[in-house]
Amino acid sequence: MADLTRLRGLRALLEDAVTHGTGAVERVHLATAARPFAILERIPPAALVARSVHVVHDTIASTVYGTIRATNRVLGVAVTMAIDIAETLEDDRDGES
Repeated sequence: MADLTRLRGLRALLEDAVTHGTGAVERVHLATAARPFAILERIPPAALVARSVHVVHDTIASTVYGTIRATNRVLGVAVTMAIDIAETLEDDRDGES
């Protein structure tokens, strides 16, 4: 039982690390990419294209990071369910003794 409790804690720790880590990387990514876009968006011949590419870039990046976080949540639920099943099987096995 203690091992399963540790697994629950490890799952929570890993899920939080991926969620918060992904958020931090996304913020840095978007901020870093914004700098050259801001320069290009001030140059009249390039401004329209730069704005369009900036929007597409940010949309794709945010979608990718959001997908990583969503997958992380789904995996967290799946691991929790697996631990619940293992706990139930362990309880059943202990009840038979």
